[in-house]
Amino acid sequence: MKNSKKLFKVLLLISLLIPTIGNSQAIIGGTQIPIEDAPYQVSIESTSSWFLPLGHRCGGIILSDTWILSAAHCFYQNDNGQPQANLPTNALTIHAGSADQTDDSFGQRIGALPSITHGTEVIIHPDYNPNTNEHDLALIKLAQPLQFNHSVMPVEYANNINVIPADIDAPVNGSPGPIAFLTGWGGNCNNCQTPQALLKGVSMPLYDRTFAYNLNIAANVNNTYPITSDMLAFHSPGSSVGDGDSGGPAVINKNGNKIAIGVASWGAQPRNLLPSIYTNIRGHDYATWIYQTTGITPSSPGLDLYTKDKPWDMGEEPFSDSHPWTSEDIWVRRQPDGIEEHQEPEYYTQGNYNYVYVRVRNKGSVASAGNEELKLYWTNAATALSWPNHWNGTLSVNTTPVATPIGGEIGTVTLPVIQPGDAYIATFQWQPPNDPNDGFLGFASDPVFWLGKRHYYNLLSRIVSTSDPMTVPETNDVEANVLNNNNIAWKNISVVNLNPNDRPGLNDDLVGATALVGDAWGSANTYDIEFKNPNYIRGEPVTDNAEITITLDAPIWNKWQQGGFVAENFEVIDEAKKQIRLLTGSGKIKNLTFSAYERGLIHVAFNFLTDEVPQNNQYFFEVNQINSATNEVVGGELYEVAVPNRADFDAEAGTDQEIDAGNTITLSALQISEDAIYNWYNEAGELVHTGRDFTLTPDLTQEYKLEIISTLDGFKDYDEVEITVNKNKITALSPNPASSNLFINYDIEETITSAYFVLVEHTSSQSNQYIIDLTTDSKQIDVSNLPNGTYTLVLICDGQVTDYTNLIIQ
Repeated sequence: MKNSKKLFKVLLLISLLIPTIGNSQAIIGGTQIPIEDAPYQVSIESTSSWFLPLGHRCGGIILSDTWILSAAHCFYQNDNGQPQANLPTNALTIHAGSADQTDDSFGQRIGALPSITHGTEVIIHPDYNPNTNEHDLALIKLAQPLQFNHSVMPVEYANNINVIPADIDAPVNGSPGPIAFLTGWGGNCNNCQTPQALLKGVSMPLYDRTFAYNLNIAANVNNTYPITSDMLAFHSPGSSVGDGDSGGPAVINKNGNKIAIGVASWGAQPRNLLPSIYTNIRGHDYATWIYQTTGITPSSPGLDLYTKDKPWDMGEEPFSDSHPWTSEDIWVRRQPDGIEEHQEPEYYTQGNYNYVYVRVRNKGSVASAGNEELKLYWTNAATALSWPNHWNGTLSVNTTPVATPIGGEIGTVTLPVIQPGDAYIATFQWQPPNDPNDGFLGFASDPVFWLGKRHYYNLLSRIVSTSDPMTVPETNDVEANVLNNNNIAWKNISVVNLNPNDRPGLNDDLVGATALVGDAWGSANTYDIEFKNPNYIRGEPVTDNAEITITLDAPIWNKWQQGGFVAENFEVIDEAKKQIRLLTGSGKIKNLTFSAYERGLIHVAFNFLTDEVPQNNQYFFEVNQINSATNEVVGGELYEVAVPNRADFDAEAGTDQEIDAGNTITLSALQISEDAIYNWYNEAGELVHTGRDFTLTPDLTQEYKLEIISTLDGFKDYDEVEITVNKNKITALSPNPASSNLFINYDIEETITSAYFVLVEHTSSQSNQYIIDLTTDSKQIDVSNLPNGTYTLVLICDGQVTDYTNLIIQ
């Protein structure tokens, strides 16, 4: 729609193009949504006086990292239906990755390349008719690519292959048809022409075009636009899109495969009672125009089944992203409920299995035959894995009483017929192989240390079909196999023991998981191990709220030592336990040399601080193995950290105290209301005691830090207490009572530069001073000329009172 006063007066139609920025919500009748619910949605903003008004102008749909699909009328401004000519290079900005399109602190802002009228970078469909709003489509080329993450990702666009007529046709009798999800920042009332700051979405059904046209006529919308086969009509009384939603998406969901079928175009008043009209992306051979312009196609010739490596994986081969071991098309449930939310699987108990779900999509042009197979494998987690030995059960470790395999096939599912553009979710019943007390026994020369720890596993799915073979022959490089072949997907998981009566004991390892590092390909090499917040995860990093502690097994520690203990952003916190702590958001331990097939174990622990209340209940953390010479990532693990809802607790170490040198004192921590570990550290950061009560005989003043770690979930808190040790003191006084000579013994530190005694009479407050010779430790005072009475002898060192005692003269 256009900002045309003439059109508005005659036809009573309203434009979805809006003039200014608002500050509340969007889409009439919708609900506020996070950007992760529509990560393909962008805000197209005007940033130049050439293209007024400034600010949010329209919505758009991400097709790739450099192309946006929107509505043609968004780039028309004058009343004679002509596009704005000679648009400057800074006239448009694309705002992606944030539900708040006015907030510059989140998301990505990318400039659009210039020239709308005759240029090739922002392209209006050649058949667009501004008088009827037919063929209302435009493509925008970005000046630089978007960075994909969970808030910014592309979506398939509809064509004659991935969308069939039944997906977008509604009954002619006026009944509702298929439902799509509509999103945008447009005005949220009938006459609002101000965009809203926060993204909203609404699910709305399609209606037959003739039925929708008749609704407009019945509402006295004179000379309404025809609703052609190249348009889609969405209708739900009380809901609609609004001014500013133009160019935004209508998306259908085919078993988890999301496809954009429409681009918001126009509507009539009253909007909340009349249909919202979208350009039908499947119509008029628009898909061919999009492909010829951008080179992007959602469909492949023949059969092409695939499983996504990342949510923004569109099935291309090779997939250009890195670290492909985080597929969200693979997830686990502890019960066969089919809910699409990953749970940590539990170790098997009699009759209690876990269930692995794998989504298989068809981006091909033909349906599958129904005889293709999906195979699922497991192996112990490692930053170095090879195919197929680690996955097919041929490798094992020596444990008692029998050898334990480190991998194997979980099962095979014969896939049903999957139509183009559709998807199927396969289910596998799985019994994780190891009891939690088995751990990784036999993997390294330090196996007992790892007894009873939580462990990571890897899952690998492979689509096997003669009609859809691997594009690139598989090698022993698992990562290359996954990236080169969309038939293969990879998922890291941790397996936990949820039985509260079967915990391994009070230790730091309840809050993390182990993984193997080293060589899996039979060649000696030197590696760095990198620990970091993933750069593709939006939101608060785990290192802002938790301490990250890395424990190395003895062989890995020795290799690090042999390499010179080279590290970035780590500190050693317990050499005996071989524990180090990450100081910032990322760090490395470097120069670890492994011989062929040599591996060791690391453990990564997450301790959230009660003083840093987590903003999320889910965080992510990466461990990558990097070739030291080439800086190439050869493997890695992604830790998914779930934060429980819990009540806070405070560590309380007691009040500061002062004692004399040589005296003994007991520090007592206030007990919290749950099982916990109580650790005490000195000022050097050394662990000096574990337990609530800490008895010590300090020889100097220092602070002691109390650390309380909940054994339930690893949450921790700190407190400090200072013990002041007084070394400047009166050690002996005789005789007392005194009548003539008084003998005083004392200890004074070598650092003291001046000292003296003051003898104060209680009744009169009269006082006498006596200078102290710092080279001696005793002094004689004649008190025979002083009045009888009660006195206080005060020791003053460098101007400070350090000790005193009472004296009687008679």
